[in-house]
Amino acid sequence: MILIVASNEDMASLNIKRGLLLKGKWEKRGSFEENEYFEFASEKKRGSVAEKETIILSTINKHHLYYDEIDKKFEDKTGLEAGSVIFISRHKSVSNMRTLTVHPIGNFFKAEYGGRERTLVPSCPILMSESLRKLWACAQGLGYQISYEATHHGPYLSTPTYYIEVGSDESAWADEQAGNAIAQALISTFETDAAEIEKRPVVVGIGGGHYMPRMTEVATHSNVSFGHMVPTYAFENMTDEMWRMAFEFTPGAKGVYFHKKGMPKPKLRELKEKISSLGLEIFNSKELDAKDVEKTSDTGNKDSK
Repeated sequence: MILIVASNEDMASLNIKRGLLLKGKWEKRGSFEENEYFEFASEKKRGSVAEKETIILSTINKHHLYYDEIDKKFEDKTGLEAGSVIFISRHKSVSNMRTLTVHPIGNFFKAEYGGRERTLVPSCPILMSESLRKLWACAQGLGYQISYEATHHGPYLSTPTYYIEVGSDESAWADEQAGNAIAQALISTFETDAAEIEKRPVVVGIGGGHYMPRMTEVATHSNVSFGHMVPTYAFENMTDEMWRMAFEFTPGAKGVYFHKKGMPKPKLRELKEKISSLGLEIFNSKELDAKDVEKTSDTGNKDSK
């Protein structure tokens, strides 16, 4: 089961929820935390994600960031076990740049915005990366930057998870066009042929700035799914255990993709040796069938929550 989680404390989350209920057919199935939850009931294409998986849209009263173990709590209450969790949410940043983003969760540093310190949550590379591609198609011309973000923030849970967000101020959070674009991207993801997207190699992204421009370009122009993404600013905090989590909590990971221009050369050499010692493959753009992928350079700083 795929569990989509909205929050009554999050304007953007409710905006996206409205779009989902408007664009898809949903049937009421019960209540959780005194909020009705719905099952996706639109006509399901043969072989699609929606045909393979029950899709539930639920709402919580607390903000997502601090609601740990939503997967277990929802199962305890409803008997429905989540195999993937998608948080629909607002995005905040210092720059107030208009963004539509997707990202894995967990903390490379202290748990300043939910979750557990120096602990990652399993990523959801196949659905997350397909959602980015669909968002890229749905949101062109709206005036938003569309991108991945590096792994960051809470909450903590044990089920493969990703966030899909509107940023970065109240005008964006309330923008129905942006909410509708994310809603359509998710519904289009659910309508995608499951076997087709499951064929794509899964990799961990390493290097670059918070908004992962190189990984975004590669994913939207090639045949790959990214799981956890480790930005250059997190390297100083990456112990062997943290690297282990990045790979282990990227289900199906075959190897890594480096943003080579997004990190110092000595660090790149060091990391290549580490990856080789773990028996993981290092992918490049040509191997991923990339087409017209722009060469970008971004070593940016941590900017958002």
